[in-house]
Amino acid sequence: DEPPPPNANPAADFALLLNRDKVSGTLQRIQDGKATFATAGTTLDIPLQRVMQIEMAANKAARAEGKPDAIRAWFAGRGSLTFQLERWDEKRVTAASPNFGRAQFDPNAFSRIEFNVNR
Repeated sequence: DEPPPPNANPAADFALLLNRDKVSGTLQRIQDGKATFATAGTTLDIPLQRVMQIEMAANKAARAEGKPDAIRAWFAGRGSLTFQLERWDEKRVTAASPNFGRAQFDPNAFSRIEFNVNR
């Protein structure tokens, strides 16, 4: 596969769907297996099974203050998250960050883990 196209609008959040459709607007939430985007005049609930990539708006991004024991987890495919690890077991990874709050992930989603990234 060729790499997905970058987000052309740095003021908007962006999603690339599996069928190569693109959604641009404001990502309101990811919950109950859906990503909810507010776009021009409408709100879209997109099943996560249809989403290949989400990019947050570049001009709204703020670098979270790094704690010494922060972890960076690289997704199998592309992208990474930096977070405080709350729990890791065979069923889920529970993570927290000032950027995205508290979230849970399938441990198989990650291909690489980097510990103590801020030391």
